[in-house]
Amino acid sequence: MKDNKVLSSKNSKNIILIIMLLVVLIGIGTFLITKFSGKRNVATDLSDIYDPNKPIIVKDNGKYGYITSKGKTMIKVQYDNASDFHGEYAMVRVGNSYQIIDKEGNVKISVKEKSKYYEDYNIWVIDEVLYDSKLNQVLPDGYKVKYENYGYLSYYYESDKKKESGIVTHKGKKIFITATPVFNFDISENEYNEEELYATVSYLADDYSPEEMSVVSLKTGDVLFTAPKDYYIIEDYNGIFVCYPEDDEIDKSEYLYFRNNKLVFRTTEKVYDIEVY
Repeated sequence: MKDNKVLSSKNSKNIILIIMLLVVLIGIGTFLITKFSGKRNVATDLSDIYDPNKPIIVKDNGKYGYITSKGKTMIKVQYDNASDFHGEYAMVRVGNSYQIIDKEGNVKISVKEKSKYYEDYNIWVIDEVLYDSKLNQVLPDGYKVKYENYGYLSYYYESDKKKESGIVTHKGKKIFITATPVFNFDISENEYNEEELYATVSYLADDYSPEEMSVVSLKTGDVLFTAPKDYYIIEDYNGIFVCYPEDDEIDKSEYLYFRNNKLVFRTTEKVYDIEVY
């Protein structure tokens, strides 16, 4: 009997150790999946994934409304189109106009153009204005924005005293500012270090042709490289940029790689890949 008790005690300890090991492995696995899944900055409200009180869209005779999970009418069928609720608000269409409504069907904002909610970052972009999930305006009046990618937006501001454009985060933090009224930017794909993102910025002339192109750090906002006149910059892949002449003379192209917000590698030889250790 004594031996059986000892064995039972040992088995219990082994089971506890196995359970603890499984918990640790699951935690590490979840961390690695999250880190390397390519998701840049997921701020999704977990209640948006499963919320028993979230209104459900219903359709009847070509019109839309909302019911509860128990089938009770929440907002009567009346809209020509309707989107899911994101938190407290949803976008619906009545005729050719759009509206942002709350869970009681009250119109919070009348929308001139179809707008969008970016659930990864819990923001609305409504008529070129940036709002958070509670419909608080993120930037002051006069700022017009366009969502680009990974939680970054381009913006333009004009008043009697100044004209300004640049790049902001989804929280409204200005990353890059320029006096050039028109510009475009493309964000790089950097699988080696997702915390280091760079953008190719094109300063445009009145006819929207590029006058100048640069590479900008989205971490510091610093201009890290500016192409010579009549040269373009594109990202080849995986954070490798190519600066090439307008006449497409490939032998004059340069390959660029940025690290820690600096230009660390530059060559005229064709670069197929870079491994970072």
